[in-house]
Order: sequence, then C-alpha cells, then structure tokens
Amino acid sequence: MDDGTRSVRLWHIVLTLLAATLTALATAPTAAASALAGLTAEAAIGIDGVDVFATSTSSALQVDGQDGRFPTTPMRHDGDSTRFYARVPVSPGQSVTSVTVRDTQADPPTTVSVDVQAISILQATYDGATLTIAAVTDATKYPLTVDAGGAVGILSSSAPVTFPLSAPPRTITVSSGALRAVAPVTITDGTASTDGTASTAVTAAAPPTATVAAATLSAPRGVATAIDGSGSTNATTFKAVIKNGPQGATLVDDSTSRPSILLPTWAAPTDVLPRVAAALTPTVVTFTATNGTASSTVDVTVNAVGDTVAVSTARSRAGAELQVAGTSTIPGVGPTLAPPTQVVVYARPNLVDDPTGLEQGWVKVGSAAVDATGAFSVRQRPASNVAYVQYLVQTSRGTQVAGALSR
Repeated sequence: MDDGTRSVRLWHIVLTLLAATLTALATAPTAAASALAGLTAEAAIGIDGVDVFATSTSSALQVDGQDGRFPTTPMRHDGDSTRFYARVPVSPGQSVTSVTVRDTQADPPTTVSVDVQAISILQATYDGATLTIAAVTDATKYPLTVDAGGAVGILSSSAPVTFPLSAPPRTITVSSGALRAVAPVTITDGTASTDGTASTAVTAAAPPTATVAAATLSAPRGVATAIDGSGSTNATTFKAVIKNGPQGATLVDDSTSRPSILLPTWAAPTDVLPRVAAALTPTVVTFTATNGTASSTVDVTVNAVGDTVAVSTARSRAGAELQVAGTSTIPGVGPTLAPPTQVVVYARPNLVDDPTGLEQGWVKVGSAAVDATGAFSVRQRPASNVAYVQYLVQTSRGTQVAGALSR
C-alpha cells in the first residue's frame, strides 16, 4: 500500500513538472520572433540615381535590384545607429517608381517596399535678399514650378536658382503637374534688433526681364500652342493677355511662365452655307514678368497656320453618286490632332470663276473628320438628280479650296 502511495505521489510530481515545462515553452519568445526587427524606409529621386534611407536594428540591409533599371545595392550603416543609406544608380533612360529594402539577416526575410518621391528639394535657403531653390526630378518633368503662397518662379534643371524676395516664406512647394514636394526654408543670414524683433538687411531686388523663346509663332486653329516664357529672369509672377487680333482667341494657364494660346476653329459640321474667308490678321499676346515691385513685358505675334488640302477624287453623277475626297495636312504637325480637322463640302450646278463661297447656289454635300492618316472623304450615294459641276471645301483649320467635279 505504501509502495502504491509513493508511486502515485511520484507520478503527480512528474506530471506537475511536465506541465510547468510545457507552459514555459509556450510562453517563451521564439528565435525567429526575436530576430524580427522594425524596418522603415524612404526613397526619393536624386542626382544620377535614387536616394534610399532606412532605419533598422539589423546590421545588414540591401536595396533589391530591378532588372534593366539598377543592381542589388548594399546599404551603408552608420556605426551603432539604426540609420542606413544607399544611392542606387539608375540605368540611362529608365525610371524607378518604387524600391524594396531587404533585411538580409532576418529569418524569415523581412522586406519593405516604398514609392520613390518624384521630386526632391535639394536646397531652400534665404540669405536676407534672395530665396535660393534647387530641386531634382526626372528630366522629362522639368520645368518645375516654385510656389510660396503665390508663384515664385521656374526651375529648368537641378541647378540652384535665386529669386529676389523682400520677405522669406516659411515653406516652399515645388511641383510638376500633379507631382509636388514641400520643404521648410532655412534663413541663412540676419541679425537680431535691440527691440527683440528680427532684422535683416535687404538689398533692392534686381529688375525682372520678360523673355520668350520665340517672338513669332505659327499656331494651328483649335490646338493649344505654348508661349514659352520660362527663360524670364528675376520674376516671381507672370501674366499673359491678348493685346489685339481677331475675336475668339483664348489663353490657357495665363498666370504661368508657359501660357498657351488657342485660336478659334473655322468651318464646322453644323454649317449650312459656306463661311466668309477666315481672318488672317495675327493675334498679339503681351507676356509680363513681375517681382512685386517692377515688371517687364514682351509682345508675341501669333499667326494662324492653315492646313494644306489636296483633293484626289471629285466626281458627280446625277442620281448616282457625289464624292469629294483627299487629304488635309499641316506642315510640321503630325496628322493626328485633337480635336481632328473637320472638312465641310459644298457643290453647285454651274461654274463660277474664283469662287469665294459667298455666291448664290452653293448646296451642302456633307462633312467628315480627317482620320489619323490625314485623309477625308465626303460622299452622297445615291446623290440627287442635279448635275453638280463645281465643289468647295472649307476646313476647321481655316482653309478653303475649290475645283471642278468630273463625271
């Protein structure tokens, strides 16, 4: 009986120890869990590559390579800190929108993927008279616009640009379309006054100079044509206005250094009778650059350039078919335009010399849009029983041509 009691007690002790051991094992952290370290990363486009920053308690990180863009790149570690850095060299002509940072010591592997900031502000300083800004981005995204509670100016490259300002902003925004970056402005010069307020010596701002890439432009009707004033200097704001010219012209982005002019189209599919010949008077735009205290202006002359219409088919068979077909092209401009060129065709039963379209007797045949190859075709089939002998073509780009209809 005593032997049995001792056996029961012995088994009870064994089971108690086993349960305690299992509980300890269940609650103890595993080696893998303890090896997992917090990993954060940021990436921004830099000069000649992408700058990648990371923090981790690991001692070895890398930026995973991307085929055709850049190789796998080890990250530099700053001593006993958690800071890591790598400049990833990007192959010419390639763009990188995201990167992956990998902890090469973690098991299982630890990675984090982040988007690449498309604009990096390299410098934003104010020395008491001028604001100096430098920013880097993909070459296709220049020029960049600098804003500080109002337009400041334009960056055409990664080189620093100075803008004369009497008072500095707290932050500046650099943008290209929907892309933007914000940075604080560092004041690099100034002394404290005796009354406790800041006092900074300010020199007179250099006068602005309005400069345009071309003083005379040729613009197709209905197509926005840029007036490039980004070469203007010492300017913080810009304005473009139409000085004179035919009615109907409008400006787009008229408060930027690159406004665009939109000349009105001419003939339209809704026309019933031919129009009076399109006006050839140029439109004059005045472009002004200012810096708050002074301004500079320059005039730009914009001439409407018409399309070249070549008719290859012109026939009229009473009661059967009437067709006028050909091409419409604009010298130096691709055939695919938005909006496409519209062609309106008229016909008459008797010939007139040097038709203007204002003679009595013109009848609308139809209209068509010029296709991606520059071709058009207006066709009636079956046609009316009238034997038409002459056609007139008018286009939305301001051109008209006339000719004889064959049988």
